[in-house]
Amino acid sequence: MGRRASGRRGNPKRSEVVKPKKNEPLNKTDMKDSTLSYSALKAFAKSPNHFIHYKTKDRVDSPAMALGRAVHGYILEPEKFDDDFQIMPKIDRRTKAGKEQYLELMESAQGKQLVDHSDFWTVKEIAHSFISSKVALELLIDTEREQHITGEIQGVPFHGYGDAVNQSAGYCLDLKTCRDASPDAFMRDAHNMDYHLQAAVYRALFQVDRFYWIAVEKDAPFNVTVFMQSEDAAKKSDHYLTTLIKKWKAWDGKPQPYSSEILNLDLPRWA
Repeated sequence: MGRRASGRRGNPKRSEVVKPKKNEPLNKTDMKDSTLSYSALKAFAKSPNHFIHYKTKDRVDSPAMALGRAVHGYILEPEKFDDDFQIMPKIDRRTKAGKEQYLELMESAQGKQLVDHSDFWTVKEIAHSFISSKVALELLIDTEREQHITGEIQGVPFHGYGDAVNQSAGYCLDLKTCRDASPDAFMRDAHNMDYHLQAAVYRALFQVDRFYWIAVEKDAPFNVTVFMQSEDAAKKSDHYLTTLIKKWKAWDGKPQPYSSEILNLDLPRWA
């Protein structure tokens, strides 16, 4: 598998393919020639139509995404934080003066991400909890941070962004901001949001055998919990990845819903 790792990711928004012009029809070449990522494959797992939507939708930034980037920058690359982020003083943007002050800040930021002062307090609290976690800090030792990588998985072009990678030690990790870092809650979220598929993709791309998540809560008490993908989960996620890639290869690139046939509707398993 050919692969290439490069520097850090920028302050987004990232788009993996050029969005077609308005009213320009989608075709097989547009979809099947695009490079896959964990997020794109996760959308395809839902349905081909979800994949098409993911590839062509406008990228809308959210407060949660902005906070996550700030946390990543402050913890993973603190020496570059001031180059990428600018802390915004308390501004009442409901007033004319506040709106003018905000516009001035936007212009002076010169491409930096503005971080609200209250969000910056949250970032610092999260960072304080992080550095209090010995196991989390140890995992960052000798890692390359914010690494972009391109390569092939089973003959299909992929790319991804690794938060921290230690190839000599054989692992990579993902820093996750979340509401609840308790084992039961994170296990549920990992299943519902296909985190194990993420682990399979990144282990294959970076050619490592272990994947960790460092889950940090974004509300007090800002608990930090470190999880490693189990051996059983790794085997199952590798099989799932292979299954999805086979389906991807077989897909003709055309819009497709969940099913084109009438389906029987049974009672759920728990009923």
